[in-house]
Amino acid sequence: MKNLIYLLLIVCIASACSDDSDDVVVNVLTAADYISPVNNSVCEGAITADQSGIEVLLSWNEFSTNPTGITYTIILTNLTTSSSQTLVIENGVTSTTIILEPNTAYEWVVTATNTTGQTATGVTGQFQTPYEASTNYTPFPATLNTPAAQATVSVGNVVFDWSGNDPDAGETATLTYDLYLGATNPPVLHTSAIVTMNSTVSLSVGTYYWFVKSKDVNGNASYSSTRTVTVQ
Repeated sequence: MKNLIYLLLIVCIASACSDDSDDVVVNVLTAADYISPVNNSVCEGAITADQSGIEVLLSWNEFSTNPTGITYTIILTNLTTSSSQTLVIENGVTSTTIILEPNTAYEWVVTATNTTGQTATGVTGQFQTPYEASTNYTPFPATLNTPAAQATVSVGNVVFDWSGNDPDAGETATLTYDLYLGATNPPVLHTSAIVTMNSTVSLSVGTYYWFVKSKDVNGNASYSSTRTVTVQ
């Protein structure tokens, strides 16, 4: 009987002393939680000694109230080349420095993983690296909102919606957009010089490809990814 009591006491003490607070990732990042670079902006950074790149600080808020044991994985994508690299930051550290191409738009997303393998992923942020010789930056590639990738919609009026941003102060409001849309890939120009971030098109049954070209007042342009939508 005494042995049973001792065993129960040991189990209770072990349960009381165990700390599973890092078993749950409690917070999910929003765009505001990316501390540096500021979303949709030209980031700060130091030019490397050989002037081949920009040293950029990536930092973010903690995903968890107990950061011990949290590993952060960053997927960083060059929006010009569409090439991506993966950075792994361990032990709850919430910042890292990386050398990036000058005068280039990037997007990044942070995922937290705890000791039990549970994950939480933040939103995707974007920023532009500086370049001394540039007086005006290219707009960020438009983010396509709806229709979702490979969506199926009803025949008739289809709303194409996207988000556009420009790293130059005050230029986001002056951006114009060209909608490319068609049954073949790449699609052809459908509507040019759109001043809003949406366009409604009447479509018949079929599968369509679409992307958006963003243009600023200085003639700089960027292109979104291409999506497909099925109309039935």
